[in-house]
Amino acid sequence: AACFVPEDYNPGLQHKLIVGLHYCGTTNIQSAKEYRDLLTTLPDSLQAIILCPDCNNLGPPSYAIGDPEIIPAAAEAAVNMYNVDETFIYLTGGSCNGKSTLKQGMENIYGFRGIIPFNAWLPEVPDDYFNYDTEMTVCICSGTLDPSYDNNVKVYDILVSQGDRARLNAMPGIAHEFFFPTFDEEMMECIGFIDSVASVITTNHPVNASELNIRLYPNPTAGKASIVLESDGPTSLEMDLFTVDGRIAGTIFQGKINGGMTTFKADLERFKESGGLYILRFRTQGEIT
Repeated sequence: AACFVPEDYNPGLQHKLIVGLHYCGTTNIQSAKEYRDLLTTLPDSLQAIILCPDCNNLGPPSYAIGDPEIIPAAAEAAVNMYNVDETFIYLTGGSCNGKSTLKQGMENIYGFRGIIPFNAWLPEVPDDYFNYDTEMTVCICSGTLDPSYDNNVKVYDILVSQGDRARLNAMPGIAHEFFFPTFDEEMMECIGFIDSVASVITTNHPVNASELNIRLYPNPTAGKASIVLESDGPTSLEMDLFTVDGRIAGTIFQGKINGGMTTFKADLERFKESGGLYILRFRTQGEIT
């Protein structure tokens, strides 16, 4: 496997985890390293551990993973080695393993927060191949010049028709490729979408108000705002700003706060693209508000 751990990794803080399934290549371990290196271009603020297993892909015509159990095994290996927030584990894969990401992710092979098939190689989409009756959040990245683009759109359309949580990230002018300048931006848009959808779902359930009381003023704001948090004790905290379509605009704070009252003077102006509605997400020890 090919692994990446942030240089400032702190075992006392929980980190996100991305399990990456490499595209099919001449040697699997080399492809795993290349896909890992692509994923390491994601912003440092994501603070994600990346693990790309050698998937041992079978040859044509299926190009499937010989043993799909390598996917949960890879996730569990990272969880056992590092301090991973198990509510923030994502699965992604490219080309033939974009197809595997869809297949195995939609079968709920592991408790992923969401899946990101990237330029999935889908020469055809058999009606009974994918589990469209899935609870998995799916963000499909597909280049408009990719030979499988139309079939990626077909999968997305079926997911939406089934009422599933899905997004199509169409990439204009991109063919069946991965090494292009905006790869990290496309991936981050999907992570932002997955996190924003999961946030809405999570906050439908009661949140222990004694854990974190929040006040933000003024709201609406012209850009500068005071954010006052009250907690019963020390806790890890991440504050992120999202656009309403699920893209992450920026991370305001990531670290630890002490118990009692903490006040942040936040300059939101530097994150926003234009006026409008934005979502402020607070994550503390697995709970999201």
